[in-house]
Amino acid sequence: MSNSTILMAEFLKTKRTATRRIAIASPLCLALMAIVQQGYFSLNLFNWYYVVFLPATFALISASAVNIDNGKHGLRAIRCLPVSQGKIWSSKLLVVLGYALLSCFLLSVAVVCIPFIFGLFGINQIKQLSIASIFLGIIVVFVTTMWQIPFSFIISKKLGVIFSVLVNLTISFSGVFLALKPYCL
Repeated sequence: MSNSTILMAEFLKTKRTATRRIAIASPLCLALMAIVQQGYFSLNLFNWYYVVFLPATFALISASAVNIDNGKHGLRAIRCLPVSQGKIWSSKLLVVLGYALLSCFLLSVAVVCIPFIFGLFGINQIKQLSIASIFLGIIVVFVTTMWQIPFSFIISKKLGVIFSVLVNLTISFSGVFLALKPYCL
C-alpha cells in the first residue's frame, strides 16, 4: 500500500466522526465569545485560543482519531494488513495535523470577518489587527503547539480522553503561571 492510500484511508475514517466536528466547532465557539467581548475581541482572542481552546481542541481531535480504531475488535482489522504500524500512525498524525490547521485557519478567518460584522452594528474594535499579523500569529501558534498532537496520541491511547485534555490544559496553564515569575524570560 502506498502512503497516499493509507493517508486517504485515515482521512475517510474521520469522515463522520467527532474529529471534524471538533475542528470546526472550536473556533466557532470562540467566535461566539466575540459577542460578549465586543470591542476587545481581537485583543483577547489569541490569549483565549492558545491557552484554553487550542490545547483542548488538539487533545480532543487526537483522542477521537485514536479512538476510531478502538472499536469492538480493537486494532485487529488494521494489524492484519501488510502495512507497518508506523505508517498508519504517521498518516493518522498527518490527518490530525490537517484538522488542527483547518481549525486555526477558521479562527483566523473569524478574526478577520468579525470586526467587519461588528462595524455594521456600530461596535468599533479597540485595536484592529492587520490581516498579515493575524495569519502570522496563527501560524506561529500552530507551529509552536503542534507538538501536543503526538503527545495527545500517547496520553489518550494509554490513559484516555479526559486525562489527555486535563494534561494538555495543565501544561498550557502552567506556562501562563510561570510567565508571571521573575525567572521566566
